[in-house]
Amino acid sequence: MKKLLLALILPVLFLGSGLSQVLYEDFEGGGQLNWSGINGVYNGIVANPDSNVINMSGNCASFTKNSGDPWSFIISDSMQAMDLSVNNQFVISVYAPVATQVLLKLEGTGGAIEATRNIAVTNAWQDYMFDFSAASGNTGLEKIVIFFNPGQTDDGDTYLVDNIRALPAGPCAGTVPDPLIMDDFECQRNATYGGGWDILTAVTNPNPSGINLSSTVGQYVDPLDEWSALVIDYNSAIDLSTNNQIKAKIHAPKTGQVLFKLEGGASPPAERFIDVTDINTWVEYEADFSDQASANHKKIAIFFNAGVTADSGDIYFIDDIVFAELPPVPALEDFEDGASLGWGPLNGDAANHGSFDGVITNPDQSGINTSANIGSYTKGNAAFSTLSTILPNGLDLSTDPQLNLHVWAPAGASSVTMQLVSALQGNKDVTRDITDTEQWTQLEFNFEDYSDITDFQSLNLLFDPGMAAPGTTYFFDNLEQGGSTVDPCEGVEAIPNIMDDFECQRNVTYGAGADRLTVVDNPDVTPENNSLSVGEYKDVIDEWSALVFQSGGSFDLSLLNQLHVKIWSPL
Repeated sequence: MKKLLLALILPVLFLGSGLSQVLYEDFEGGGQLNWSGINGVYNGIVANPDSNVINMSGNCASFTKNSGDPWSFIISDSMQAMDLSVNNQFVISVYAPVATQVLLKLEGTGGAIEATRNIAVTNAWQDYMFDFSAASGNTGLEKIVIFFNPGQTDDGDTYLVDNIRALPAGPCAGTVPDPLIMDDFECQRNATYGGGWDILTAVTNPNPSGINLSSTVGQYVDPLDEWSALVIDYNSAIDLSTNNQIKAKIHAPKTGQVLFKLEGGASPPAERFIDVTDINTWVEYEADFSDQASANHKKIAIFFNAGVTADSGDIYFIDDIVFAELPPVPALEDFEDGASLGWGPLNGDAANHGSFDGVITNPDQSGINTSANIGSYTKGNAAFSTLSTILPNGLDLSTDPQLNLHVWAPAGASSVTMQLVSALQGNKDVTRDITDTEQWTQLEFNFEDYSDITDFQSLNLLFDPGMAAPGTTYFFDNLEQGGSTVDPCEGVEAIPNIMDDFECQRNVTYGAGADRLTVVDNPDVTPENNSLSVGEYKDVIDEWSALVFQSGGSFDLSLLNQLHVKIWSPL
């Protein structure tokens, strides 16, 4: 989604570059082309109701979308084939009453090419650029088609459009957008800016040094208030499942705090304040939103010197706004350079609790564990023979509550218990079954229920607890801490009379309407319904569409014959 939405600099590019542009339509003097509306009303040429620096034209075109029709558009039908060999960067000016999307399509006997841009700024003229360099050799495109709020049926609003033109392909033409780069102010201009768009410009890097040698960066002139922000609007939920670290290089004129904020979706806003201590130099700031991996947010806001009234002349420079993956937490134990932790039998009792046989060469470098070195443990006489180690740095489970361990167990082995020992709250156990023996397998111990305990001082491992097997040897390796991956519904038994709670009791098959039903975060948590997850059903524009439950047989209504359902309705 390449966009050049810092529209203040577009006129400079057009007029100062010495390169010509092709103006297809400006709606002045009656207009150059014939236009008609499909699934909507083309209102013709009207006076520009609200000119700004983007569009000072006297006239523009008006189009009213049909409410309930997903594909309303205006189309030109009086053109000759367009020459895209040079001028293939299309720009249109749009004035939209709602935050939505605009789709520009060129079509004709030569096929078609199209692209969609997000609209974040409402009730103001904005320029949107479409890179159609991929069609530079196409000589059969004769029509221009513009869709407003494409694919959606929830509005009958009126949109304005103006100044449809094409520019020569520049050095960034054909750039494949990188979804992890929001804006590098060069060729990866993939952000749609809402707030702050009019005070952000691309400029020459004032201090190419250190971590940022880029030639072009963003310049943000801080307004004279406390809470103005640069807002990137995705128009839909941002995928934070994996790449949930937000980074930006900032060149600040003063100390303070930068605030990264996720907002605009069904989930409550999430904020990360980061201290700014180094000024007049490039510093990369990183906000960890890993706890928002499954949340619903549509906007990213960056506040420079958050909460402090700006002084006149405060200018911040920003560059390389990107998503990144949370770096892996170093292993608590991997045995590659010897043992990092002091492993041994519980309380030093070798007779009952066996022995840590030390670091040995991995006897089975295959599957998930090709490490050179591993740990070996042999059980003692006790049925609950225990291998133990001190945690010299404690264990913070607040953000990463899961411990993973590679285990190689002999034939007949069935389970491993991991035990965290708290001086104040005692032992906390999690047991995992061994499904595959005589090969490396990863066991995942989720301690999420104990993530608020802060004084874990030691860790115990019980291989096949309750089974007396003195002299039996187990191999283990790669003790790592991370986020929860264990299915929270694992092991939950179905309750027959619950059809669907959209959490762990999902016991029904849907027929009609299944394609319109999704699980989302509860948008309105109240005492009446404090569930975290609910079902979202998108209604069809008719009278009798329905969500159909299927039992696979017949419903037994002999005893349980009252149907209860909680519904949140917009009407």
